Amino acid sequence: MITNKEMLKFCLENASDIEDDFKIDRERIIIPRTSREDNELTLASKSLVNLFTTMATLNREMDYSKDEKIAKKIISLLTETENIHFFPFNFYCQTQGITNKQFQLLSFEKQMHLIKDYIEDRHEMYLEHGYSNTTLQALCDSYAHKRHSDTGTRKIRTQAENHGIKHIDYGFEDYYLNPDKGDEKKFKVILKNNHIDYPYYKKHNSKLPDLFLKIGDNFVIVEHKHMKELGGHQNNVIVDIMDFISEKDANVYYVSYIDGVAFSEYFGLKYDDFKDDKFDNTNSNLMNIFAENERSYIVNSAGFDYLIDELKKGK
Repeated sequence: MITNKEMLKFCLENASDIEDDFKIDRERIIIPRTSREDNELTLASKSLVNLFTTMATLNREMDYSKDEKIAKKIISLLTETENIHFFPFNFYCQTQGITNKQFQLLSFEKQMHLIKDYIEDRHEMYLEHGYSNTTLQALCDSYAHKRHSDTGTRKIRTQAENHGIKHIDYGFEDYYLNPDKGDEKKFKVILKNNHIDYPYYKKHNSKLPDLFLKIGDNFVIVEHKHMKELGGHQNNVIVDIMDFISEKDANVYYVSYIDGVAFSEYFGLKYDDFKDDKFDNTNSNLMNIFAENERSYIVNSAGFDYLIDELKKGK
């Protein structure tokens, strides 16, 4: 069985600068490629701007007779158009502590109130500067980091399936489940039946792992992280990784699966230290964890495939 130190070296030698699975975010285009074209979203956006403008104009003239009719058209567009949550109105609602889903559940009177507030607080200003379809795409792109979590979970699940490991519901000896995507009860039953403590769950506000695998007599608990740069919030990611791989249970492998361009930068420096037997206060923590936890691994995409192959060979 490959050691955790050998695995880290393998991963660094087989690291890609940009993980293919995150290209999906760059390819998520919600507006047409040219300004000469329209789609359902851009047409709805134009209609909303016109409707807001019409209501604003009528209200300035003290004419409120068409408010209800206009508001119903606005609400229909805001609740029935795909990707319309990237329209500026929805972000204004967030300043009022209201999400897109919560807006849909409000009474008509409260929805009307928000619409009029938006016209007064934002719409006139946006008209002066100009509404743009570019804003819709830019806001969609800005949420790419929030989609990475689900993308990462799909990625590791697909890798497991490529090795012939199926979801637990198929009844195979080797299986996987997604504890934080509907399999929590099954996960807890398996932990109890196999006397797995999984203290990380208790120490981190009931944080469920991204993937749980059974391969032969071994169990694998996987946490996925995305490291895009060093410093800042990423320092908290490193702390979480170290804490996770410090866990220890019989017949359980704790695997920290890391994507992102900073993987090689950060862990390459760490590997240089321990391969030359240079231990210091800064990075001796990782070396100690590896030494004390033989079943704890840090992997990237290539390393995860390698680890599954090793576990399947050892069955």
